[in-house]
Amino acid sequence: MFISSSKPIRPISNQDFIPEILLQKGGKQIQFEANQTIDADLLDSGLIFITYGIVKSYATEQNGNEIFIDLLKRGDIFGSTQQPNVEYQIAAKAMTKCMAIFIHQEELQFQYDSDQNVSLFINNIFKEKAQKLETRYLSNVSKDIKTRLQAFFKNYALEFGSKKIDDFVIQNHLSHQEIAQLLNSSRQTISVILNQWRDQHILSYSRKVIRLHDLRFFDLSN
Repeated sequence: MFISSSKPIRPISNQDFIPEILLQKGGKQIQFEANQTIDADLLDSGLIFITYGIVKSYATEQNGNEIFIDLLKRGDIFGSTQQPNVEYQIAAKAMTKCMAIFIHQEELQFQYDSDQNVSLFINNIFKEKAQKLETRYLSNVSKDIKTRLQAFFKNYALEFGSKKIDDFVIQNHLSHQEIAQLLNSSRQTISVILNQWRDQHILSYSRKVIRLHDLRFFDLSN
C-alpha cells in the first residue's frame, strides 16, 4: 500500500536522490575493493544499491558450480528481500572499486511502505530487471547464436564501454563461459565465433579489454 506524502515526488531517474533517502533512513554506506568477494551474510540480509563501480552477481549451487547472473553498475540493486534459497547461494564480487548503500530487509520494507519515492524507485528497478530477463529469454529461444552475440556486445558496449574515434572500448569483466551462460550457449561456441570475428577484424579482445572495430556490424555506428 502506498502512503501519500505532502512533498512532491522527485523523478525516480534521479539516482542521487535515492541514496540520500536511504542514508537518512537506516541505510549504511559501504565500500568494496576491486576483486573483493561480497560477504554472503550481507547479501542474504538486505539490498545493496550501487552508487559507484561494477559488481558481478552469480549463484553458487550446492555442488560448487557457479552460474553467472549479471553484471551490475551504478543505479543497480542486488541482494535479497527474502529468506535464502536452500538450493543455491547468491554471491557477488566487486570487479572494480565500488561504493554502495546497504539497507536491511526490515528497514527496506518499512521505507517501501511509507515513502512513495522509495517504493516507486524499487518498483522501477525490479520492473527493468524483469523486462531484461524476458528480453534475454525471448532472444535465446528465437535467434541464432551469432545474432545473440552481436546484440550482447552492442548492449555491453553501451552499458560499460566508451566510444572512441573509430571503435568502442570495453573494460572486460566477463569470461567466455559467463557470456555463454547468458546466451544459453557453450564456451567453445563463443570462443569459435569470437576468433572468427577477430580474424575478420570485427573486434579484438584480451582478458582485460574488448575493442569493437566494426561499429556498423554491432549497430553502433550512430
